[in-house]
Amino acid sequence: KWHWQPQDETASSRSMAMRLLALSSLIAIRIQVAGIYFESAVSKFSVNEWADGTALYYWITHPMIGAPHWEVRMLAPFLHSATLVSLATWGTLLLEFALSIALLTPQRFRAVLLVLAIAFHIAIALCFGILTFSLCMIAALILYLRPPDKLFHFALAARKRRVVRFAPAAFDLPPASPAPEPASRV
Repeated sequence: KWHWQPQDETASSRSMAMRLLALSSLIAIRIQVAGIYFESAVSKFSVNEWADGTALYYWITHPMIGAPHWEVRMLAPFLHSATLVSLATWGTLLLEFALSIALLTPQRFRAVLLVLAIAFHIAIALCFGILTFSLCMIAALILYLRPPDKLFHFALAARKRRVVRFAPAAFDLPPASPAPEPASRV
C-alpha cells in the first residue's frame, strides 16, 4: 500500500486530524486564490487601458516587459485588429472575475474554467516569458478548481513507464567480438 491509494474507513484519530489539517489548508488556499483573481480583476477596472480594451496591445508591445520582437511581428494581425485586442483584453477581465467566483459555481463550470485558465497562463508564459509565475498559478488553479476527492489518474505516465521498462531490450547490442591482436613485428 502506498500514500496515493485511498485509505480504508477505519482511519485512526491521528489520520483524521491529518485529513482535517489537509482540508483546512486546501480551503485556505482556495480562498487565497479566489482573492488573487478578484483583486486582479477589480484593480484593472479603474485603469483606462483595461476599460477601453487596449491594455493587451500596450502590454504585448512594451519594449521592456512585452513579447519579444519576433513574437510581436507574429502577433501583428491580432495586434492590428481593434476588435480582437478589445475582446482579448475584456476576456481577460471576464476570465479573472469568473475565476474569483468559481467556488460558487457548479463543478462542470469549474472544469471548463480550469482548462481556460491553464491556457491563459500558458499564453502568459509564452508571451511575456514569466514561466515560473505561470507554473505557480497553474498549480494553484489545480488546487483551487479540482475537486479534492477526485483521484489523479496517471495513465499516460504508467504507459510510458511500461514502454521504458521494455525499451532497454530494443537497444541491447550483440556482444562485442574480441579485438584483433596487433600484428607482431619480426
